[in-house]
Amino acid sequence: MAENDATSLVRRAFVVLACFSTSDRELSLAQLVARTGLPKATLHRLAGQLIAAGALERSGRNYRLGVKMFELSGAVWAQRVLRDIAMPFLQELYEQTRETVQLAMFDGDAVLYIDRIRGHNTAVLPTFPGGRMPAYCTALGKAMLAFSPAETVNGIIARGLIPLSPRTVTTPNLLIAQLRSIQRTRIAYDAEESVSGVCCVAAPVLGANGRAIAAVSVSATTPRARRLRAESVRSCATRIGQALRDHSPGA
Repeated sequence: MAENDATSLVRRAFVVLACFSTSDRELSLAQLVARTGLPKATLHRLAGQLIAAGALERSGRNYRLGVKMFELSGAVWAQRVLRDIAMPFLQELYEQTRETVQLAMFDGDAVLYIDRIRGHNTAVLPTFPGGRMPAYCTALGKAMLAFSPAETVNGIIARGLIPLSPRTVTTPNLLIAQLRSIQRTRIAYDAEESVSGVCCVAAPVLGANGRAIAAVSVSATTPRARRLRAESVRSCATRIGQALRDHSPGA
């Protein structure tokens, strides 16, 4: 197989796999054709190859992600190292706050959620491990953006600050001012900017180079927002960062 053919095959395989999500666990061939734009015959052949590799499996007449994808996810750094090291600290933070605690990384322009702890009476959020939200309107995202290269921030601003709620910050100068404040305090806030009725406090997990590796947050409904203790969140993120550096000195 020529190099270009191999590249094309890999790209198409990822396009197919990316069609699945927690809300779309099973998809028919027709749905995959509609979402990928690939010819039906090509997609049928590619799906067969992915099934043979264990990346997909059949569920009646539909397709779903195969067990091989679950096995591979365990080798991902965010799952194998970051989550495992962070979890004891996240559990302590939850015990202190009894509100929804989340761990996330920065992925492109978005926050990629790694893990979450929530109780019976905590805020119901539209986020979940493996899900994404725009970085500019979440406390987690702003905590990481404040410690990211300037070109990353400028790129997000250039692509537009689209509102997710009536309180989303859409003015570039105001966002930049928030990020400068976060650089000083290592605390980021989201006052109903991404979800109406929910407030959030976050802090960055910093590597040895001063860049954000990840971020930790606590979210609560607006009436309970005063209970959130920013210092507890910042302390949790700081301890996770130290534990990561102890585990991997170059982190």
